Amino acid sequence: MSQCVWDTVWSRKARELRLTPYERRWYAFLFELARSRAFRVVLEAGCGSGRGLAFFHASAYMVGLDISLSSIKLSKQFLSEFRGYDLVLGDIRYLPFKEAAFDLVFNSGVIEHFPEDSSLDQLALMEMARVTCPRGYVLTAVPNSFCLWYSVYRFALRVLKRWKFGYEHSYRPSKLRNLLINAGLSDVKLLGVCLTPFGGDFLKTLIKRLNHLCYAVVALGTKT
Repeated sequence: MSQCVWDTVWSRKARELRLTPYERRWYAFLFELARSRAFRVVLEAGCGSGRGLAFFHASAYMVGLDISLSSIKLSKQFLSEFRGYDLVLGDIRYLPFKEAAFDLVFNSGVIEHFPEDSSLDQLALMEMARVTCPRGYVLTAVPNSFCLWYSVYRFALRVLKRWKFGYEHSYRPSKLRNLLINAGLSDVKLLGVCLTPFGGDFLKTLIKRLNHLCYAVVALGTKT
């Protein structure tokens, strides 16, 4: 996971106002999650633009951590209208927080950027679990190996030298579940964020029903 790559990504994102289709669906997911529970202290471990944190401002103290200084600057701009937040420049593998500090730790599009043949994704999830309080939640979203259209899309951009996000790989839902279980989490639920490159409500409804085909696989685990 290269800091230089993500400084470039978030510097460019600061000049773009438009949300991607995935961002719109992921933020809708977070909106519903924030409505469903009154979280007290939340951490986005890999906060990017900081937009995801903002959905929890009504009830929670918000903490964002990212390896990229450009991300921290962008998050500060976006969160400046809210009270009760902190932003930290740091590494998800070595979170600078005490144990059981948060009742929700989440991210999207983070752990898939560690090399597939390493155990760094497991280390990151173990750190996320460590700083989560008992009966708190760990939530992570990654690209789904069974989403074939995204695999083709990513491959094409790499061939055309237009891929801007460094190393990335996808996950089988079963592997993601095992990573959360190995991090000490229980009651792991697999959800999906539905996204297709085609129109048509029928296709979107079908894929949504088959979570293992969704664009992003989302895993939610409980700290025991």
